[in-house]
Formats: sequence, structure tokens, C-alpha cells
Amino acid sequence: MLSSSSIYGDFTEYVLGLALPLYTSLGWTDSSTEDDALIERFTRSLAVDITCFYKDSSCVDEAKRQYAAWIAAPDTLISSTYRTDVYCTAIRAGGVTEWDFAWDQYLATNSDQHKSTLRYGLACSQDPWIINRYLERVLNTNYVRLQDSSSTLSYIGRHENSKYVAWAWAANNWERLTKAVGNSAASSLLGAAVSRFSTSYDLKLVDDMLEVAGPIWTGTFNSYKASIETNMKWRENNEHKIADWLSSDSYVAPDPETFKIKNPTPRSLVPPQIETSFPKRRIFEKLQK
Repeated sequence: MLSSSSIYGDFTEYVLGLALPLYTSLGWTDSSTEDDALIERFTRSLAVDITCFYKDSSCVDEAKRQYAAWIAAPDTLISSTYRTDVYCTAIRAGGVTEWDFAWDQYLATNSDQHKSTLRYGLACSQDPWIINRYLERVLNTNYVRLQDSSSTLSYIGRHENSKYVAWAWAANNWERLTKAVGNSAASSLLGAAVSRFSTSYDLKLVDDMLEVAGPIWTGTFNSYKASIETNMKWRENNEHKIADWLSSDSYVAPDPETFKIKNPTPRSLVPPQIETSFPKRRIFEKLQK
């Protein structure tokens, strides 16, 4: 939720201050692929993941270099320790060339695990038109299997830079979306985006989308609104505290209307929550050869 706040830059600097010593110490070279080096590989993976996610220039440059080397020699795969991070970072920092290469590799590979890693990486693009194109391709079962559509749509919706792109695309293509992949997969896309919603503007988006989806979705959308209201209250109560803790000079308190909940969603209207298995990168799978 902080990624849309004015303190995010200071927060990023703080996190990198914690992660960079570990990243610098471990580097990118896997010292061993034996079982007794599993903890070191896990730690290296975590260090690269955090450092590249928060866009440290040295980490981003190395990810781009390794991705370029993979383009030059497609049969030489990037280390599984940080493969997901390299794909995501290089595609986020790149353009259509990087995306199209990953897409071609996705179509070519016979490994379900590698396909999943590539589908995650493909969702990291920051170009709205590429994200829209990706969403269109998810509807085609010749490209993405129906059983993979929920996870793929969740990958797309969960990114800060594509949450509104994905939401607008869903609003404009609702009937096609639900007909092609079903209500559960459509909910995966919206639910992932909602996890990053935290303002009164976002609440209005949910109300507007309900008019598109229809009354059958009222319970689901009430749960979305309840989640957003929780996020709004958290930001209102804690964002300024974090700014003080970080001694942030860049923090600007949002307009009071940003977190104003005019008509709180009665909890009696929110259906019981069923645990939703939004896909996560499994570190064990990530470290497999």
C-alpha cells in the first residue's frame, strides 16, 4: 500500500539499506548446488529479490545483463535461484523485445514450472499496451491453459503499475472475460488488484464495476469494499507514523477525502471469507534445478 504514498521513496531507501550488505556479500554466483548449500541459495535468492524489487541500480543492471545473455543463448538457462527475479526485473526495465522473447520461450518450453515462472515475469511489464495484450492472450486457451488462467490473471492484477490497467480492461471486456475463463478467474484478477486499493477513488471503482458485473456479484464486491476500507483505515492511522519513523522530508499528508469512507460496508453484507490461494512463488520450487 505504501507504493502509492509520498513516503515510498524513503521507505525504499530504508529497505535497501538493510538488504544491500547481504546482497553485496552473497553476490550472484551460486557457490554450490548441493543440498548443504540450500540455505545459502535461499538467502541469496531473498537478497536478489528484495534488492531488484526496490530497483537498486546494480541489481537491475545485473538482471538485465543476465537476461540479455539468455536472449543470446536461449539454451543456457538463468540460475533457478533468482530466475524469477531476473525475468521480472529485465521485463519491467525493458520493452517489447524483452517481453516478446519471454513469450516465445513460454510457448516453446515443455516445463510447467518454467511456464509458471515465465507467466509471472511477463506480468511485470510497465507498458500498459503490453499488459492489455497479455490479458487478451490469457483468454485464448491455445496460449494459456484454462487451469492456469486464475494464477496468470492474479500475477497481472497484483502489480502496482498494472492494477488500474487490469481493472479498466476487465470493465471494458467483462462478458468476454467471464465467458472465456469463468467467474473464479475473473475474481482472481480483480481480487489481486483490490489488495492494492486504498483510497476513496478505489471504492468508487468497485461501485462502478458492480454496475458492469451485475447484482450476482454483490457479495463479492462487498468483500472487495470491506478490504479497501480496511486498507484505507490502515493508511490513515499509520502512514504518518511511518513517515515520522523514517524522518521523511518528502511526506505530504493526503487530502482528508482520500481516506474518507462515506458509507461503510456493513460486515453483515460481506460473505464469509474462503481462503483464496493467490499464487506465490514457492522458494522450494524456485531453487529446484
